[in-house]
Amino acid sequence: MSVKYETVIFDMDGTMLDSAPGILKSMRHTIHQMGYPEPPQSELRKFLGPPLRFSFEHVVGMDSETAAQAVKIYRAHYAENGIQDCALYPGVDSLLRDLQKAGVKVCLATSKIAVMAQKILVNFNLTDVFYYTEESTGAETNPSKSAKVAKVLEVTGTAPERAVMIGDTKYDAASASENKVPFIGVLYGYGTREEMRDAIGGGVDECYVETVAELRSKLL
Repeated sequence: MSVKYETVIFDMDGTMLDSAPGILKSMRHTIHQMGYPEPPQSELRKFLGPPLRFSFEHVVGMDSETAAQAVKIYRAHYAENGIQDCALYPGVDSLLRDLQKAGVKVCLATSKIAVMAQKILVNFNLTDVFYYTEESTGAETNPSKSAKVAKVLEVTGTAPERAVMIGDTKYDAASASENKVPFIGVLYGYGTREEMRDAIGGGVDECYVETVAELRSKLL
């Protein structure tokens, strides 16, 4: 089985995993707990992708201190009630395993906090598939998605042109562009083609797929 990239870097939410039900459930709980009005569904879905604190500040309108408190409430609720409410997109499991069997360094770069991301990988029996994972630290100085991708390249010793970033939002696209890494945008996730294209600005090779089957054809 031939491969096109030495290292394949996956985003988690909206790329590997349909995690929207659990995330939005915990978001609603947190917003109500904090005494804020619940945004309309179209606004609430903006929580899917960006770092938590950014969303509480820019979508709900919290100040920095209040947003930090909201993140703690969210994480506690998600750990107990939201983390199980997710599913791998059909075909993702076999794609990950076939990439690994083909000798690809399969890696993860996600804004999800490490303990939650690792628990999800355990739940889906995927811990043995990933060569390296880079998650959120949960700290104030948590690295950006771009810094996470840079760390993956460093750890794997991969030249940017020999890697590919796969994601579903403008944050994933920007992280690829800023590291000069080719980008594959998945359109079955939470972002749009237009947002991702704008974030890249034509700086790197890019393409977009509608399904996991199309994604497989780009990688194997």
